[in-house]
Amino acid sequence: MRFLSTAIPFILAASAVAFAAMDNYIPTGTAPGCPYAANAAKLKRQSNGASPTVANFDPIKQKVDALANHGYIPHNGVASLLETVEAAYDVFGIDKVLAMMLVTYAIIFTGSPATLTWSIGESPGGLVIPPLLSAPQGLSGSHNKYEGDASATRADIHTGDPNSLNNTLFRQLYGLQPEGPDANFDYDIVVQHRVSRR
Repeated sequence: MRFLSTAIPFILAASAVAFAAMDNYIPTGTAPGCPYAANAAKLKRQSNGASPTVANFDPIKQKVDALANHGYIPHNGVASLLETVEAAYDVFGIDKVLAMMLVTYAIIFTGSPATLTWSIGESPGGLVIPPLLSAPQGLSGSHNKYEGDASATRADIHTGDPNSLNNTLFRQLYGLQPEGPDANFDYDIVVQHRVSRR
């Protein structure tokens, strides 16, 4: 771990030198608005002719990812550093310098530093040089590296199913909400729910 804490600043500095061309990517104004509204008239529905049914529906292949589905990153879910930075800026309005740091971190810990790519799903496979370079893990392998359990209505990965709605937790959160026309799940309600889960 000491090696990583020492190596990360050097890797970030090296990426800044290696990608000096990013200067022309730094925003000069504000981030664009919602790209879907402006492009909606130009989009064409694409279909392979077979409508999905229960029999041919594959939940793994049919994962919804807005960036890949709308062409901001490749449809296979494996994106390069620059593709991800551009997508973060164009779609979410994240500053390109911040996006560069976040994506670099993601590539170091779950992607492929050799190819500067990372996967939004499972491991895409790749170069392995033990003990220097392990196989890329993808976003699915990022748990407790740069993301963690934070859902108010799902169990933690170590205590249950982190993917499905936990009805007990949902009822607890719902029960904290007062009745009335102005009722809202605000910050105080969510904090109270998180404290009660400890």
